Amino acid sequence: RGKIVCNCLDISQNEIIDNIDLGADLLTLQNKLKCGTECGSCVPELKKLVQMHGKF
Repeated sequence: RGKIVCNCLDISQNEIIDNIDLGADLLTLQNKLKCGTECGSCVPELKKLVQMHGKF
């Protein structure tokens, strides 16, 4: 599963990266997985993952 990025919703880094590999950006991750929509503390990490793994 990998490291948990979103503690509120128990969403792992691997799950997030899998979605980024399929073309997800931050807004798509928030809509699809709901990560970053509760307390928001994982949003900086989500942005970093999108920047590192996203296709531009």
